[in-house]
Amino acid sequence: MVLQVTPAVQKPVLVNYHLQFDYTQMNEVMRIIKQYECVVIKQETQLFCMLEIGVPKNRVEDVEYRIKDLRTVEIGTA
Repeated sequence: MVLQVTPAVQKPVLVNYHLQFDYTQMNEVMRIIKQYECVVIKQETQLFCMLEIGVPKNRVEDVEYRIKDLRTVEIGTA
């Protein structure tokens, strides 16, 4: 009975990536993350920043292209 009245919650399938970049690139990287509705899983910010993000599977190609366009940002799969 409980399962019948509980609404279903849909969440996108995420692909995890590690990003490393200079702190001065933070604004551009965060703009891409927000634009493509990525999820920040882990964040370390110092002189060099490290982010672990979850990218919706249907937007992986777009995010990879935009991140690789930022030449000083290193991207790798988790």
